[in-house]
Amino acid sequence: MKSTFKALLGLAFCIGLMPAAEARYFETRVDRLARMAEEFFADSYRGFNNRGRGNRQDVEVLFLAQQINAGAGLLRRMAYDRRPESELRDAVAIVSGQLRAAERYSHGRRQLQDMQRVLEDISRELSPSQWQPVEPVPEKKITGRLRWKGTVDGEVHVFVQGAEADVRTVSGFHATNVTFQFTSALPQRRVELGLRKLDGRGSLEVVQHPSPDNGFTAVIRISDTKHGQDKYEFELVW
Repeated sequence: MKSTFKALLGLAFCIGLMPAAEARYFETRVDRLARMAEEFFADSYRGFNNRGRGNRQDVEVLFLAQQINAGAGLLRRMAYDRRPESELRDAVAIVSGQLRAAERYSHGRRQLQDMQRVLEDISRELSPSQWQPVEPVPEKKITGRLRWKGTVDGEVHVFVQGAEADVRTVSGFHATNVTFQFTSALPQRRVELGLRKLDGRGSLEVVQHPSPDNGFTAVIRISDTKHGQDKYEFELVW
């Protein structure tokens, strides 16, 4: 009996199902997104109805609001049914596209931004952070961090020196929507590096460590080999 239970548990993990405790935590975030989407649609329809006679754009906004509401609601149902993580990631991508489509209108921008932030949290839950085996730095010894985000299609290198993070394209297209933030500059001395991938389907690795020979520059390679672009986010610590 015990061996049968272990086999079933192992099978659940193999097909990508979340452990129960993590799933409950995930569900609270998905539920919050669904409630926000419901409020967004209710506010949208209330405003539309109060205007009396709307134009084509007003109707388009209303339909988009309903799509977002339906998409977030379906994502919640899939989460409650403990669907595989691959399906949940696809659902998150669809809802994110719906939110981006609504951003071109002036209606409800604050609500859309709030929902996008919650959706990013959900996405991170589906892509758990993993420390790359590059001499991981114990948390208590960390003296500085770099958080980098960008959209990549191909291979790019991020050159980190001081408080700058320059991107150079190796193949494919130039990285877009790049943002980065330091808690402190990368020091002008040898340091141990830790790299954590927060988002992105491809691979990340440190290909150059800071040394006097390279002006104490770290280089992180992002390799996106699949068709089309994808959002990447990583954290470099020292």
